[in-house]
Amino acid sequence: MKNTVRTAIQTSEYEINLDFLSTNGENFIQYKDDNMTNGTTKIISLSKSNTGIELNIDNYKEGDEEKNTSIIQNTQVSGNTMKKSISVKYEDSDNRVEAYVTQNYQTVTQFNNEMTLNSENSIKLNDLDEEELQTLMSTVTEGVNNKLNEIQTEVNLAELQQVLINAGLVKEQQNMELSGTTETAKTRYNSQFEMLKGANLDADNVLNAINASQNYISNLDVVSNTELRIMLDRNTNNPDVVTTLKNFIEEHKREKYNIDIEYDEQTGLVSDLLLTIVVDET
Repeated sequence: MKNTVRTAIQTSEYEINLDFLSTNGENFIQYKDDNMTNGTTKIISLSKSNTGIELNIDNYKEGDEEKNTSIIQNTQVSGNTMKKSISVKYEDSDNRVEAYVTQNYQTVTQFNNEMTLNSENSIKLNDLDEEELQTLMSTVTEGVNNKLNEIQTEVNLAELQQVLINAGLVKEQQNMELSGTTETAKTRYNSQFEMLKGANLDADNVLNAINASQNYISNLDVVSNTELRIMLDRNTNNPDVVTTLKNFIEEHKREKYNIDIEYDEQTGLVSDLLLTIVVDET
């Protein structure tokens, strides 16, 4: 069965065509906008079948380069195996960006080295005291930060962001999201420090907190005899400051500490860790 529908709107300034085609389990939709005023054409097409989806966005302008963006997702099923692939491509006369992700799945009824969670190989967070929970969260945060740094070492995000901006895929104001300043990104960034807050922490827990945040520690300010301000920066760190801070804690291992945080008033991001020695007033 084949169904075809076309809707057209024509004026002296622009022409819009919307086409829909459905045949043999496949659907195709295309939106075309011709703007005669500025000489631009935009075509957005979407096709969907039983095995995948393909989205194409083409932009044309008289006397200018053609820009094409495509996203293709395919699914192949054979017996008890399934292969899913996603490809994203952008191309113009000066830039070409491609990314591919492939996932393979297999349906099984038995597992090698099957593990059943029980009291011996799992942790109930509600059963942990504050100090144990602090240690666990610091360890997890440190591992996540190390993995993010490995990725950032391999991928130059600043260059990729600039390519997308130059290509017109991302506007300057939208670059805030790529730079990680959306509300979601703020929450993600701040949470890694908020979980470090605590009272009456021993030196080992403080060292774990320093390890978890060392990739953002940029400077250190001595506020008083009992308080240190650890300054954070999203884009740089200072290993010498980290070493100095760790040495200080090692030299004062018998002390107990409080860790608090402060936020930047303009960005809303965590800007400082406040490390205070607990004074025994008894």
